[in-house]
Amino acid sequence: TPHLAIQHCPCSGAAPRKAAGLFAMSNDAHMKVLHQLRRLPENRKCGSCRHEEKLGFKDVCVKFQIFVCGDCKSAHQAYSHRCKSITMSNWNKDEVDALRADMGGGNARNSATTFAHLPNESALWPKKGCHPNELKEFIVAAYNDRKWFGEAAPVEAPQPPRPKAPPSVSKTVSLPVKLEWSPIWRWLPPYGYLDPARAASIPQVSATMLASHSSLLRLFTRSYTSLAPLLVSLPA
Repeated sequence: TPHLAIQHCPCSGAAPRKAAGLFAMSNDAHMKVLHQLRRLPENRKCGSCRHEEKLGFKDVCVKFQIFVCGDCKSAHQAYSHRCKSITMSNWNKDEVDALRADMGGGNARNSATTFAHLPNESALWPKKGCHPNELKEFIVAAYNDRKWFGEAAPVEAPQPPRPKAPPSVSKTVSLPVKLEWSPIWRWLPPYGYLDPARAASIPQVSATMLASHSSLLRLFTRSYTSLAPLLVSLPA
């Protein structure tokens, strides 16, 4: 019996199984992100009725990029708002990215826009277990009629710290001393401050001291002639 070579048939299914395995690995990455998004605190509260689920919701209203409870999913579907199941539907990366807050999705942004003018304490919010028609009317008012819609408030940029005020410095008057040296000035208080040689070592003269010197100078200048003989006899 001649030996028959068995060739691999491309239709055997081995290659498709390998490709399916690679697809599953790439699919796991964004599905992991999807489950992380649905468990965020803001997404654990239904985007339409505010019912809270501790483990996160398994349904998404794709049209408005929000996570919703089962009752709200049915109400959205009644008005052709496309919805998908997280566990029973296939998701691609773009659909998952659209649910991210930085891409404009998620329940927090929906609450800040769709329900911007509906107070949290309002009695208009539907309660869990209410009649389906009541929930549908609420969905129509909120999403079709945009009854409470408002633009999201812009995020304020952090203000730079204010510069500290410089320490207060007492004001002084700096004036050059232009008076020529004479024996009489050495007896004026503070003694010798008007001596040009000594004044050079004094960088600043206060305004009060300057006024005091001016008054004394006027007084002694008037009586200089009569005092000159007396001052000559004084020791140097």
